[in-house]
Amino acid sequence: MKILSLVILLNLYCFAQLEDPIQNLYSQDENIIIEAINEIISDSIYQAIPHLIDLIESEPPFIQMDFLKALSFFRHESAIPQAIRLIENADDLFGADVKLNPYKARLMATAVLFNFENYSTASYIFEIIDISKPSLSRDAIVLLPFVYRKIPELAERSISELLYAYLNSDYDKSLKYFTFSVLAELNYDSFQPEIINQLKNSDYYQIRYKAFEVLNEKNYTDLNNLLKNMIQNDVESSLRILAVDSLIIKFGEPSDIYFLRNHIRIEQDSIASSLMSFALSSFIPPRPTVSTTEMINNLINYNTEMYGYGWIRDENQYSIFDVSLNKIKEYYRRSDLENLCREIFMLNDRIETSRNEDKITTEAYKFLHYHLIYIKENVETELGNCSQ
Repeated sequence: MKILSLVILLNLYCFAQLEDPIQNLYSQDENIIIEAINEIISDSIYQAIPHLIDLIESEPPFIQMDFLKALSFFRHESAIPQAIRLIENADDLFGADVKLNPYKARLMATAVLFNFENYSTASYIFEIIDISKPSLSRDAIVLLPFVYRKIPELAERSISELLYAYLNSDYDKSLKYFTFSVLAELNYDSFQPEIINQLKNSDYYQIRYKAFEVLNEKNYTDLNNLLKNMIQNDVESSLRILAVDSLIIKFGEPSDIYFLRNHIRIEQDSIASSLMSFALSSFIPPRPTVSTTEMINNLINYNTEMYGYGWIRDENQYSIFDVSLNKIKEYYRRSDLENLCREIFMLNDRIETSRNEDKITTEAYKFLHYHLIYIKENVETELGNCSQ
């Protein structure tokens, strides 16, 4: 029994030794070495670093690249001279290598140097791009955004190559998406017509979503109309719902809410209709980024607009609000804090009473109530605290 146990323990020890990725770096089998490097990286085995440094130059050239990749992963400074060495000797090391050519080797080593913010060998990115044409070198293209940001004199060339890749990558959707996204970010003004075109016409949903996201983030000048057009006409219900959320959050004026109310009545997708209705029910008018005078003028205009929509249900109620808002405007113009605050409080009470008496709709209440709060907050910042 003791002998059997000893044999089992010995076998387990030998198996563990064979499975040790650091020990496997010393194997004569190239596949075992490559597998060991992958395991060292995936498990972040920092103890392997000295072994990687000692062995790298004695390995076959293509395996040296894997060692370099591992050193770069650990951000060990030895990766820098090793990358430069491999670039300088690429023609000799990889000229006869069936697994890796000199151009690809220089590119891979350049990517390692980029990891250390060393951009001295960026020209090798364009070397392989030029050699690959009319085909595309994905590995080179993904480095172009770094070149654009870090090497000003190569920025224009980077954009040109990204555009070439974008126009010639219809066969590769992931590369198409990558180049589209990068150009939309780095070259937004010039690329804007294509962003709009892709939003309207692309059959690739991810690109359409990205186009929507970019135009939304960049505050495209005609965004309001674009969003309304999407809500009415886009075939993707998910994009229609996103457009509703964006319209509410970015604009959220009475005309936008009126538009959405009318659209929900004809929305064919029941799930989309429910989500749009929920968005409207939880809607709070966004705080305007305008002066206090403009806020007051806007609310006066909103009052008239909402009466036209039927959200303020009788002319007398509309007139009461209009008179009060114009008093607020005059008191603010005169910096008459006491009368201004009193009128704000009185109008707020009228708004609450009107809601309770069902003389105004929920939409009218929200616009009157929240915009009055925004005005009051501005007044207190500018003129002093209001007290009842």
